[in-house]
Amino acid sequence: MSNRYNRRGFLKAGGIGVGALAAGTLVFPGKSEAATQDASKIEEVKSSDFPRNEGETDDTKRLQRLIDASEAAGWAPIHLNENNAYVITDTIHINSGDTKPLISGKGFRRTVINGEKLPSGKPAIKVSGGSGVMTGGRLYGIGFYGNSNSIGVEIAGTNGFRIDFCQFEINRIGILFHNERYSEFTEYNVASDCDFRGSCNTAIEYRQSNGVESFHGSGLKGCTINQGAEETEPKIRIGEGCFPFNAPLDFNIWTRKTTPIIKNEGKEPATFHGNISIESFGQGDIQYKTELVSKNDRPVYFIGAASALDDQSQLGNLVLCEGVQVNPDRTVSVQRKNGLHVFELTTGANQTISIPSGISSIITVSLKAADYEYSYTLLAHRNDGEDKGSVTNLSLHQNHNAAMYYGPTFSVETGKLVITNNNFPADVVSAYVSVLDIGAIF
Repeated sequence: MSNRYNRRGFLKAGGIGVGALAAGTLVFPGKSEAATQDASKIEEVKSSDFPRNEGETDDTKRLQRLIDASEAAGWAPIHLNENNAYVITDTIHINSGDTKPLISGKGFRRTVINGEKLPSGKPAIKVSGGSGVMTGGRLYGIGFYGNSNSIGVEIAGTNGFRIDFCQFEINRIGILFHNERYSEFTEYNVASDCDFRGSCNTAIEYRQSNGVESFHGSGLKGCTINQGAEETEPKIRIGEGCFPFNAPLDFNIWTRKTTPIIKNEGKEPATFHGNISIESFGQGDIQYKTELVSKNDRPVYFIGAASALDDQSQLGNLVLCEGVQVNPDRTVSVQRKNGLHVFELTTGANQTISIPSGISSIITVSLKAADYEYSYTLLAHRNDGEDKGSVTNLSLHQNHNAAMYYGPTFSVETGKLVITNNNFPADVVSAYVSVLDIGAIF
């Protein structure tokens, strides 16, 4: 059962996590007793001060000792200052209340955490605790290289953590936002200027296993994503029972096949803001169209813009908005963008713009070719919860028909406005379509 209002009740109650700051002294491994320092005076801990102990064949335990030393020093900044890869076979845990450390590498091509031997489903780094308070931690300049079933970074029940200038290569999931324990929620965690390679199947995933749906403000800013040529997974997955809202979603993606970029498996109306830019490989391949959001899923409402250097990308169920409001009953009030869409028509039926479920729209259609121009104003409506609807021709403004194609018919099929004319030759007539929604809630 969804725990929709747990988060707000927790905040109203003034609940925050408690970060334990250990007192005492800190001893660096391999150092003399004279090197022992008062933990409160430690300004930074370095990985080079924490070598492998005798019998250790990888870096898992020494990195965990590094994290623990930072915690003992009141979460002193951590510097991964060695040039070699850090090989791990299990998860490195950062588990605390209201404070998280700053962890810096030397750049994601020089500082790499190698998790090729991680167990299936395990993250290289797991950040947990601190729900309800901005924790202020950050990962910076680190590469994550795992295996086909691993996770780069998992953030579970933490608020206000950043991942900046990191790169994610082979992994099943790059970053997992996870509402996992008790009534914790995972909010205002942002990956900024990160790179997700094609070998990273899913860049980010929202997941809940505690009945709490909220992922307020958690998302991407200024990231780059590559879609693999054989990709079968979405690059952004909104899991069942998850509700990201008021969240940043700003990225450039290189697409290579038909797999949708975003999959919304949740029942709630996800809302994001930002800009999406797309460049497709194999421009002009008519067998290759990529939907930003799968048309088979719940809509994703997006305040921002989408731009593409191709004719391969389609919005699908991405709803571009000037403004959006999720109402208490979870209906959505939308101020939608009045965009102009261009389609090259062929003989017979042509699917064009998506018609939102339960909405009435004023649509202007201009059909143009050599010696041919028809212009219409239409009233279109898609039945709530169905793929079909109705179209009323309000006005025929122009009917220049020297080419003898005559006028088309209009219908709503499979959730889209369909323009049909058996007289149209292939790829000769262009349709210029713009829409104004006049129904506000659906």
